[in-house]
Amino acid sequence: QSPAYEWRRVRNGAELARWFRDYDAALPAGSVSAHFIDVHDTMWWLLPGNWWRREQIGIEATKAALVVHALRGGAYMTFVGGEVGIEAELPRVHELRRTRLELGLGIADYDAVTCDDDAVYCVIRRTADSAALVAVNTSDREVRCRCTVDPTVPLTDGGRRLTDLWN
Repeated sequence: QSPAYEWRRVRNGAELARWFRDYDAALPAGSVSAHFIDVHDTMWWLLPGNWWRREQIGIEATKAALVVHALRGGAYMTFVGGEVGIEAELPRVHELRRTRLELGLGIADYDAVTCDDDAVYCVIRRTADSAALVAVNTSDREVRCRCTVDPTVPLTDGGRRLTDLWN
């Protein structure tokens, strides 16, 4: 892309969270949307070897994209074959969506959490009874950061204890 369009790009996790916040705010009340990890309509015109996200951005970034899309509520989709390389992560996100309703059905609160490293995509997902912090490293480096959650948000069973549900 031309450098003139660089300002339009989402460059890190913080910008991705802001983009989703604004996107969700523009939807009609009660709407849900689907986001594609891979889709045939936008990939087959490319040369072989550059079709899949895993080929375009690498497998680790594809895994991060899966977690972001699958744990943001609504639907996520991939074209047949897009699951290659992320087979271990797919059951994990499905189990989290099934057992933690805030991850599958809850609402997103992007303003209830901040992170001191822009590489990290952060959002609080909540229902009336529970909330979960989703934090995904979108960079290609290890990140150690501090996430600050609004003190009025009950994170687990009305408390403030964090439990790592992924690992």
